[in-house]
Amino acid sequence: MFLGFAPMYHASPLAYADQALDVGHRVVLLERWDRGRVLRAIAEHGVTWLYLVPLMMRELVALPEDERAALRVGSIRSIVHTAAPCPPHVKQAMIDWLGPVLVELYGGTEGAATVITSREWLAHVGSVGRPLPHVSLRILDEDGNEVPVGQVGTVYFKNEELAFVYLGDPAKTAASRLDGHVTLGDLGRIDEDGYLYLSDRSPT
Repeated sequence: MFLGFAPMYHASPLAYADQALDVGHRVVLLERWDRGRVLRAIAEHGVTWLYLVPLMMRELVALPEDERAALRVGSIRSIVHTAAPCPPHVKQAMIDWLGPVLVELYGGTEGAATVITSREWLAHVGSVGRPLPHVSLRILDEDGNEVPVGQVGTVYFKNEELAFVYLGDPAKTAASRLDGHVTLGDLGRIDEDGYLYLSDRSPT
């Protein structure tokens, strides 16, 4: 059962609610994020998966440890999170509390790029994962050249499953592309194992 409470006019909350319905899951929607209401709904409906952003996780782990231990959240099998970098101490606290149920995706409305499970993240703390099977990932310098492993550059990716364009704005579409790869303006690096780490957002 999926629990939704993030605005449905954003791509991810709507997409995950749709995916839940597509596979026959029951979907419960709340009007807005409210920590107390969300926790009560998880207990009442036996929620098995949900979508969070880091700010929501901050609020959850801010609860005193004894209060968290008393909550009925054992039904949760998976939490998908996206939208912003998650501070490592927040993600670690979530894993310590709920177990290795977090799955992080990096990307945007323009398409998903990488994914990382909790177990992978514990071995690569701070990473947002490796490219999805249908994604090509590149780290480029200001001249559009590939940078060496471990060096920071602009993150570009090409999602073969999604040919995204900005509606009515071909100039913006073209400016975001390089050899078919799109950038969200994020800076990052790739380690020796192919895991992506974000470091900043380009000022341009």
